[in-house]
Amino acid sequence: MDLNDIWQSHKRFILTVGCALVAVLIVQGIIGSMWNVEARTQAVQRLQSKLRKLEAPPQQALSSVQAENLAMKEQLDELYGRMSFQVEDKYLLAKDEPSPDLLYNSIRSTAQDELVGSAAKRNIRVDESLGLEEFTPSGREAIQRALRGLQIVEQVVGAAIVAGVRAVPEIEVIGRQGRRRKQDESFIDPLRVRFRVEGGTAAVAELLQTLVQGDGPYLCVEEAEFDLDQQETFGSTGLSMVVAGLTIDPEAPVTGGGTR
Repeated sequence: MDLNDIWQSHKRFILTVGCALVAVLIVQGIIGSMWNVEARTQAVQRLQSKLRKLEAPPQQALSSVQAENLAMKEQLDELYGRMSFQVEDKYLLAKDEPSPDLLYNSIRSTAQDELVGSAAKRNIRVDESLGLEEFTPSGREAIQRALRGLQIVEQVVGAAIVAGVRAVPEIEVIGRQGRRRKQDESFIDPLRVRFRVEGGTAAVAELLQTLVQGDGPYLCVEEAEFDLDQQETFGSTGLSMVVAGLTIDPEAPVTGGGTR
């Protein structure tokens, strides 16, 4: 049987095998041009050889690093305690509080009665809103933040009453700017409250000194601007200031601290 007979009898098989062989050669050429398999294999082998030569750090070194990490964590916790505004229990919403709205309104009403009433007995006029919005904040986190602002207001107004100022006619709990925090995300939240205080120069100065040097929950006077009311009796001073309380994750307030 000559080649022509073989071709005629098996040409379909020969063509199939031939096409497959060409395809294999093409694929090998493409892979070879894009990825040198042998070179990559050798690189992996060299990396494995280097890894085998690496020694695990001794236990003593690990213990030293762990001890240093623990010491740094303790220092950080202490710093949090010293810098964080300590929220009193009466201004904290329990995680299982069934009616945050009702509790907020109750706390707000009590604070208004106590602060505004106490000031009125001393002939001191105080902004009856206490810097809070007219309507109940929406959401548990917003309510908790408003309550923290109310505690700052109580602390500053209380100090103003003791100092004997004439009026705290303007109070504003400044809303937080920026994105809302994610669920379970810890964060640092500087809550700011703006005040306008009017009274005798000595009384206003005493109030400012109390806020700067007091021993209560940590507050920071971020802005303070004085002005003299020319229409009033000599010695009358106005003070516009922003007081801030730094809170670190108000959903889980740090404990301890409170000193300056």
